[in-house]
Amino acid sequence: MSQYLPLSTKYQEASLIFRDLLGQFQKNLHDFPKHLQKWPETFERYKASIREMPKVLRKRPFVKNMMAEIERIEKEIHQSGFSFECLQTRAHQMGILVAELEEHPTVQKFLRGEPVLSSKKLLHWSRKITHAVLGVGFLYLVVYSGLPKTLVWGITGGFMLWSVSLETARHMSPRVNRWVMRSFGPIMREREKTKINSAIFYMFSIGVVYFTTPVEVAVLTLLFLAIGDPFAGIIGVVYGRRKISLHATLEGSLACFGACFGLALLGAGLLFDHNLTGFSLLAFSLISGLIGALAEISFKKLDDNLIMPLLSAPSLWILMKLFSVL
Repeated sequence: MSQYLPLSTKYQEASLIFRDLLGQFQKNLHDFPKHLQKWPETFERYKASIREMPKVLRKRPFVKNMMAEIERIEKEIHQSGFSFECLQTRAHQMGILVAELEEHPTVQKFLRGEPVLSSKKLLHWSRKITHAVLGVGFLYLVVYSGLPKTLVWGITGGFMLWSVSLETARHMSPRVNRWVMRSFGPIMREREKTKINSAIFYMFSIGVVYFTTPVEVAVLTLLFLAIGDPFAGIIGVVYGRRKISLHATLEGSLACFGACFGLALLGAGLLFDHNLTGFSLLAFSLISGLIGALAEISFKKLDDNLIMPLLSAPSLWILMKLFSVL
């Protein structure tokens, strides 16, 4: 937890000095030239302190938007030739922004030395990669590895038991929770500090789908979860502009559809015992892609690692029956 303290102290000091200078501009006409000389160094020091914040905090939209607004005001000040009247007005505006940034709840956590984790609005590569590796790895281990079942279930069962035990322990012990934050923070989100980790829902849904559906349904559903879901998240964060719900964009949903369509082509065209061809393969894949995309954006108040596979699997099971894949 203490890893953030030196950076937070530097930010607090820079913020205090900058706000003090802004205050001087607003009330002290006689020392205006003297204070003006301090402006470049003080302003750059403040910006440097923000650039040294943890990346997961520095890249938050509210921090980026605040910095962009502060730099816009500073540009206006330069264009006005540092007139006292302009500087008084702009210094007041900038002072409000600086205070709002420091008083933001997430920045306050950083100032207290608490770990700041990623949010759903950020592109979280380590989490996306872990998400895909776990899903594809499980699928390979239990379906395609050819290892004895006792060994397969010993590995997967042991991992799941360890994960559930650790999740339970961290919610009962602050000390264990702090260790989990330090060890697994790079693949966790801010909300998971106090709520159930999405990995638990991920493993639960994988287990339910694998044990309750035919292997073809399980394979395609788990591919949707392991690849389609993170692909939608990546495209949604980077290119998402058109909101179709509070938590989803049209671009992300189209990406999920495309990924699930391609995975269905792969599964029904190559991986299953009864493969499809021609128009049947195309129609099956298009409907499967739509199933995956709709499942990914539904019930966003619940974890998509739980909802996406549990909604996709029954629909895919019916679809495979209709297309004689099963």
